[in-house]
Amino acid sequence: MKKNLFIFGVLIVIAFLVLGYFETFFLLAAAIAFIIFMAYLAIQALENRHKAKPLYKSLIYAIAIIACATIAFDHEFYYDLRYDFVETGIETTMKIFALFIPIYLYIAWRKYFQNKVVRPNTLPPLSKAKEQYYHELGLSDSEIELFRDTMNQAKIQIEQLQKNVRSNSKLKALDLRHDYLKISKALFKEIVKNPTRLSDASLFLYTHLPNLVDLTNKYVEINNHEIKSREAYDRLEEGIQVIEQLTELIQRDYQDFVADDFEDMDIEINMAKKQIEKDSDHQTLQF
Repeated sequence: MKKNLFIFGVLIVIAFLVLGYFETFFLLAAAIAFIIFMAYLAIQALENRHKAKPLYKSLIYAIAIIACATIAFDHEFYYDLRYDFVETGIETTMKIFALFIPIYLYIAWRKYFQNKVVRPNTLPPLSKAKEQYYHELGLSDSEIELFRDTMNQAKIQIEQLQKNVRSNSKLKALDLRHDYLKISKALFKEIVKNPTRLSDASLFLYTHLPNLVDLTNKYVEINNHEIKSREAYDRLEEGIQVIEQLTELIQRDYQDFVADDFEDMDIEINMAKKQIEKDSDHQTLQF
């Protein structure tokens, strides 16, 4: 799909050039298409190198628009450039700068609001029964608030992780091998059942889960680039390796958290065995 877009752009430019042999208008169209195509490639290259800042993108857009408008409407530009290069160059630069400012402000404003994390208070109201349950466990009001805020944040992160897994085939395949999404949900439920053990899951809640979500976010973003460089493919390969390492850490987090349950079960089993042996020793045969 991404290679097809590149080929399609090249074919459009070539087609206009061929048609330009019969009609001059198509030569102008070919020049405009070429400028737009080169601007698109420049922006994609910046995104692949993680340098697609509003400043660079705005400058590319401004130059491309001025170039297209000059070719389409200012037929005396080449004459003016030839006979008064300095003045024409300054005038063109001022036009680019005048167009650059509103484009930059728009892109910067849009990026700011896209990146601005606005999380409404999605916490459900705390019922009296639940509040009493937390107090019976020995949690103070501040500890209850911390627990609910932390788990709400973890819920948002797990939902984002699930969205990323469903949108990418490699992340989905990795999940089939390691079940990291299922394990994350299972550990979340275990923490909810044991509010007093919040600190026991600190690595999962504050390090491993957030890092996994951030990495999968970035992986999906880079993978969705229409044109990827060799560096982009290397980053994706490195990213999937680190993601796999994080999934193994989350598996360990779950095992460590439920380890006490296994120990309690072992104790119960041993006690039951001893009781069975004791009862069998004192059992009398009757008929």
